[in-house]
Amino acid sequence: MNQCRLATQSAGSQEEIVQNAMKDPEVQRIMTDPIMQNILQQMQSDPKALKDHLKNPMIADKIQKLIDAGIIRLG
Repeated sequence: MNQCRLATQSAGSQEEIVQNAMKDPEVQRIMTDPIMQNILQQMQSDPKALKDHLKNPMIADKIQKLIDAGIIRLG
């Protein structure tokens, strides 16, 4: 299973990616959503949780947006 990491834990250019991504209002809404914050924390502590969360289409869309924006990195 791929490991899921939030880009904010990395240094340098990843921080710039996060700052730029946060200029997107949709990314801001996702990142400030308490439910998504819990999901992201769970994914950090248990990378296998990603598979379960992707079963929910609404959550999957939000996770994909964060991946596309560079907030979440898989690998």
